[in-house]
Amino acid sequence: MKPRPRDYIQHFLQRLETNETVILRDHKDNLLLPIFPFFQLVHVVNLEVTIELILQFEIAMKGVFIRVDGFLTLTIAEQDYSEDDVRRLSINLFEKMRF
Repeated sequence: MKPRPRDYIQHFLQRLETNETVILRDHKDNLLLPIFPFFQLVHVVNLEVTIELILQFEIAMKGVFIRVDGFLTLTIAEQDYSEDDVRRLSINLFEKMRF
C-alpha cells in the first residue's frame, strides 16, 4: 500500500532529520552541496514526484540530503563527487518541479 501524501511527506522529513544526525556525527568530512532553498518545497504542486526525484538523486550520487542554513543540501563523500552529475541531476529535478 502506497503511503498517503501526508505520511509520505512526514517520512521524508523524518529521513532528513535522521540523515542530519548521521552525517553531522559520522561523516563530517563529506562535501556539502546546497541544491535549492528548502522553503521552495512548500510551493511545489507535484510534491510527491519531487520527493521521489530527490530520493533518486541521493541514490544516483551515493549521497544523502540534509537541511543546512535553509537549503536542501546534498552531502557526499569527496571521492564520489562529480560536478557534471550534480548539474545534470539538479537540472532534471528543477525541470520536473511544478510551482
